[in-house]
Amino acid sequence: AWLDLYQPKNHSDGKAPIGTVLPVRLAHSGNGKAPQNGLFKTVAKQNISFETITQFAERAGVIWQEVAEKKEVLRIDDVLTDHRLGKISSPFKTLLRRLKLMPNRKSEPISSILSVPLILRTHLLGIIHISKNVEYGFVKDDIELLTTFAGQAAIAIDNSRLIKQLIDKERLQQELLIAQAIQLRLLPQSPLVVKGFDIDGISYPAYEVGGDYYDFFKLNDGDEITRFGIIVADVSGKGTSAAFYMAELKGIFQSLCSIYPDSPRELLKKVNEIVIKGLSKNVFISTLYGMVDVNTRTLTLVNAGHCPAAMIIGEEKKIVRLNGLALGVDKGEIFNRVLSENHIQLSAGDVVVFYTDGIIEAVNRDGEEFGYDRLLTSMEASRKKSAEEIKNNLFSTVNTFTEPGGAIRDDLTIVVLKAV
Repeated sequence: AWLDLYQPKNHSDGKAPIGTVLPVRLAHSGNGKAPQNGLFKTVAKQNISFETITQFAERAGVIWQEVAEKKEVLRIDDVLTDHRLGKISSPFKTLLRRLKLMPNRKSEPISSILSVPLILRTHLLGIIHISKNVEYGFVKDDIELLTTFAGQAAIAIDNSRLIKQLIDKERLQQELLIAQAIQLRLLPQSPLVVKGFDIDGISYPAYEVGGDYYDFFKLNDGDEITRFGIIVADVSGKGTSAAFYMAELKGIFQSLCSIYPDSPRELLKKVNEIVIKGLSKNVFISTLYGMVDVNTRTLTLVNAGHCPAAMIIGEEKKIVRLNGLALGVDKGEIFNRVLSENHIQLSAGDVVVFYTDGIIEAVNRDGEEFGYDRLLTSMEASRKKSAEEIKNNLFSTVNTFTEPGGAIRDDLTIVVLKAV
């Protein structure tokens, strides 16, 4: 006896079969619509070798495919004479005798066979086979008994699969929780208190673990902050890998920012040189970095393929676009050549917002994107308030814009810098 489980091609578990693998094409899938390719995997056996099963499968594959399609019991009373198994030449009979697949009848392991499909809610799970070394080895009672057993086995197999899926889901959920905890630890744990400036930020992932990252940090020695940096980045992709890339980026910035405290451009050039060595193919990190000199109240911006900063300087609202490629796109020659800096003089009341594309690409139920105009309008409406209130107002405005029936398709990250 042996059990073959059916595995649709599109649902392969990627594991090697325990025994023989028999390709099969079903004329109709479980829902009766599209054809479906798959495999039969022998996953259990008793009193029969895999070699015997394999040799028999080469002849019986067409028959078993019919069993799978019709979902009906198959009984072969004599494998030597059954026309459905095809005509067997004398030389091949001799070979099969040596393999103990055909008479000499006394040592014949498969002379008759009963194959019953395992069906659950019209879906094929597999086929169970019982063989005997005598012809006409099965009667009606055997068919009824094996059919009953097959029904119970189908339920047991399905329950086992459901349990496995639940375990896999719980394992994945645990991995996501770990990655989420890592991601939260990467973000600032407390606000940066700087004389003459108000700074606040938020990052909200679209899924359990997002690809956005932000940070603000002191750049000078001594107790009083005279120079600080702000970074907002977006790792392509989501999930645990994005969280680990974020951790790597944070470590690199922390290591290099004190070496290049005066030049954001030189800092990003070095960051790209290091980051690109560890990024997987087709992964990149868009980055907007700003360095603020507290004494001169000057913001120096550099943009590596990220969303442009939004600003209200005096009475002027503007989007500041700068040249630059994302980290990891180019090894250095082109990246270094196109990367540019911009210097902005800040006065009391000026507001600068760093953000990710989830903000401007949020859509309402009519398919309209939030866009730059609404971003600037939201900033203007709350510019006289604190950085925290400006941030909260923008976040609330985006959420209101997308409800009901709209969609936030990406992570939302906002960092507000206000000169006071």
